[in-house]
Amino acid sequence: MKNLTIVVPTYNGARYLGPTLDSLHANAIPNLEVIVVDDGSTDASVDIADEHPVVTSVLSQDHAGVAVARNRGLARAESEWVAFLDQDDLWHPGRFRQLHDFVESVPADLVLSRELKFASRLERDVLRELHPDVGEWADDYVSDKDEITELASRHPLNPRPTFTTITTRDVLQGPISTTTSFVAKRTLLQAVGGFAPHARAMDDYITLANASRLTPIYRVEDASVFYRVHLGATSRSTELPLPFLSNSLALQLGGMLVDGPGSTRMTSGPLHAHLYRQAIASDRFWHDSYYRRSIVALGIATFGLRATAPQIARAAARQLRDRGRVASGGS
Repeated sequence: MKNLTIVVPTYNGARYLGPTLDSLHANAIPNLEVIVVDDGSTDASVDIADEHPVVTSVLSQDHAGVAVARNRGLARAESEWVAFLDQDDLWHPGRFRQLHDFVESVPADLVLSRELKFASRLERDVLRELHPDVGEWADDYVSDKDEITELASRHPLNPRPTFTTITTRDVLQGPISTTTSFVAKRTLLQAVGGFAPHARAMDDYITLANASRLTPIYRVEDASVFYRVHLGATSRSTELPLPFLSNSLALQLGGMLVDGPGSTRMTSGPLHAHLYRQAIASDRFWHDSYYRRSIVALGIATFGLRATAPQIARAAARQLRDRGRVASGGS
């Protein structure tokens, strides 16, 4: 990995963008190109990027979404290898060296790593109170003073990490990374069409699924990306079921199936089941007929009628029981 471009999309990311860029600077990467793509921010994001010593160039566009911003950076990248980092996440100070050594020893075109989810100690109780699922995402809690040093000291990287080879079937069972935690050959990302603007919160998942059909994906089992859990992330888990299930279906029934041409057997994993249960338990499922029809159809296509019908029946029974408690004033 003799040269690397890192694309950092930002949209009103002034609160966290500085530490994110600091984490790249701490890696002391030779021949590094950092492209910040501002997606129509109205805060100080552009000023922070312009003034940071690690940034090579800043591109600005009208607000069009993170996938478009990533594609814009990919189109401008000049290095053989390209990586992406969200505006609020951090690289471990040893990440580049570990991945560089790995790709020098293994003939890989795409390598990703594990991630460690962290949050501010000041937000721990608020996160859990606002949304229990989001609060429980965090693996570690840190102070706001020097997050990078604190996280790196508690989570050192292995100079000889273990790794796993990821296949298309593995990817179709659910996301193999929670955000853009990979480095890849620029030509590979261009060959799979970059990122999918229509797929909210999972454009990078579709990129990895398509890439897995062209090359093995290697996952280094150390966590060298620090994924920030914060109050602004609370909406993702409640909005993900419909786009994830529908895009999973499209990925598998769109013509390039792991089971061969003409097959219609879905591959699903624990996340498919979790999100489906979440969808049918939501108020939207019971009050929005279009959403309900869509979720029911996706459930049948993903799990089959025999598996889907009992889930919906149990959810309906819970809804009736809860409404009865409310009507009677019970607890």
